[in-house]
Amino acid sequence: ADSANASLELLESQLSAASDTEKQTIQAELQSVKDAVQRDQSQALELLQQAFRLFRQGDSREDLLTARSFVAFILIRMDRYWEASAVSDFVCRSGTGTDVGLKGGAFALFSYRKLLETLPAERHAGIMNA
Repeated sequence: ADSANASLELLESQLSAASDTEKQTIQAELQSVKDAVQRDQSQALELLQQAFRLFRQGDSREDLLTARSFVAFILIRMDRYWEASAVSDFVCRSGTGTDVGLKGGAFALFSYRKLLETLPAERHAGIMNA
């Protein structure tokens, strides 16, 4: 993820300084990297969801919560804030007093903030008072 972010930043900085002829090539590269990131995130999400099916009654609940926090993180990276808020809220409540629970709380707050940013201002009051 860090190398993809570095590549995106580099390409975006090159794009701003590029000539008109170079811009098309850089934009194509930029789109290619964005597509690869999206594909990788989707694959990671699928793998984690498949891993949930492998958990059994006697398995570590901490490992399960950690996997769920990874799901919340990926959903945030994919701008799927409704789903991320639901998953991270569950991690926060289920992992009360643990590092994973705290991370879930941070993810939940971030997701809620992003959701509020997407709503029209006149709807904020109704949500904040709920």
